[in-house]
Amino acid sequence: MTKKRNARHWDAPQLHTDHPRPVTRRQFVAQGFMTGAAYTVGGGALSMLPASAMAALS
Repeated sequence: MTKKRNARHWDAPQLHTDHPRPVTRRQFVAQGFMTGAAYTVGGGALSMLPASAMAALS
């Protein structure tokens, strides 16, 4: 019996049709900055509302 040889290179990424492409570290950092900015701006925007509007939201 001979061993089956894989056609792809051993160091090639394993890409699947039902999964998204791998992301880079730079994309992870950018996503974190966008989330952090949205969190900060959202909290700041809610604090500018008058107390009566904040009471209606909760």
